[in-house]
Amino acid sequence: MRCFLNIIKFPRNGPKTWILSLGLGFFSIATSACNQKNSTAAAPVKAAAIETPEVENSEPTMSTGPNARILCKAPKGVNNDPRTIDELMTLINALPKPMTVACLIDALKGPFKVNATSNNFSGQPAYSSDLPRIFLLFGTQLFVAVVPKGEGGKAVEVSYRLANGSSVKGELHFPVTENLAVDAPYTSIITSGQSGTICGGCHFPEVWAGAEFPISAFASSFVLPIPEMNVTISRINKRAKICATEVADECPVLEALFYQGMPTAFKFEDL
Repeated sequence: MRCFLNIIKFPRNGPKTWILSLGLGFFSIATSACNQKNSTAAAPVKAAAIETPEVENSEPTMSTGPNARILCKAPKGVNNDPRTIDELMTLINALPKPMTVACLIDALKGPFKVNATSNNFSGQPAYSSDLPRIFLLFGTQLFVAVVPKGEGGKAVEVSYRLANGSSVKGELHFPVTENLAVDAPYTSIITSGQSGTICGGCHFPEVWAGAEFPISAFASSFVLPIPEMNVTISRINKRAKICATEVADECPVLEALFYQGMPTAFKFEDL
């Protein structure tokens, strides 16, 4: 509905004062009413904004070849480049269960920094020179040790190096079938008397890790691998290449190790 304003023309000799006032009053009222109606009609009602959640691609990624499998991936918002054992545990608990060693390596951020040893005198023994014990380094303090096959392949060892040169150690048995308590790496290696860990036999002296760790965590000496038993990345890669044509137990771990790119070597002595 439109508003109309009737304009009154006065004689040239001038209107009476009261007539002028009346005309101006009418003009003001009519203009106000018109503006009010126009304002009401011109204000469209806006629909409430709807935020569209970001949808993550949930399509599984498959590896290729005779050992093809679904690759694991860290869920959105979960750190896959841990710097502490606690951060590693958060990632492990976020991954699908049952979870294999290969799945954990898939989800960790690569390409990896590695050091490998053929030493089989360990709580996590190497299987052979071609299938060694492999240390993955995250940052400068967190080490995750895996073995592609054999008894050593049934566990993942973790170690957090402290400023004084000792390290807090832990172990997780695989496959992981359920979410774990934050202190699981430490309770799995604690002695029956809870006064130390099974690592203390070779890594000594051993003391309580301190208030920033769970009460079941202990710190002990950081023993470096024997240099003469070092295994090169090229040797591991040569063994991994057979997985392109053959099915083997070690292939999931080996393929996961190289899937994100060629690893680079680090030396413990340089840390």
